[in-house]
Amino acid sequence: MTNEKPRPARLHHANIPAHDVRLVASFYSEVLGLTEVEMPLKEGVGPSAHDEPSAEARRALEQQLVAWFDPGNGQPGLHVVLPRVDFARENNMFINPITHGHIAWTVDDIEEVKRKLEERGVYYADCGNYLMSNVYQIYTTDPEGNVVEINQLLD
Repeated sequence: MTNEKPRPARLHHANIPAHDVRLVASFYSEVLGLTEVEMPLKEGVGPSAHDEPSAEARRALEQQLVAWFDPGNGQPGLHVVLPRVDFARENNMFINPITHGHIAWTVDDIEEVKRKLEERGVYYADCGNYLMSNVYQIYTTDPEGNVVEINQLLD
């Protein structure tokens, strides 16, 4: 057994809702110089995943719904997302992470975080590996009702 302290959570990304995703994306790229990147979505996930559009048509639709930005560390650390009120229902979640934005944290042991939430009687939506190809995700709220995403990177 080691006496090594677990690492604290690390900021994974910030999510900003925007009714005009492309306008807000232009602000972050043109004013702050952030680089827009493609998100590593799981196969069959994302807008129109069931309609099988061409890759070009799918990307055009995705750009109206979300923009991902690399803040300089090679990761999509800023998400600009069209707030969709049905997102939680469509994904069997009680918490809607995109209508008012959220902060996402990366942890080494998501099971330990879930245990701590359960000990405190705090609800969380366990989404598993539902969206990004290499991330296990849960959503909860802090005591003030702010949405918090907690991730563990998968091997």
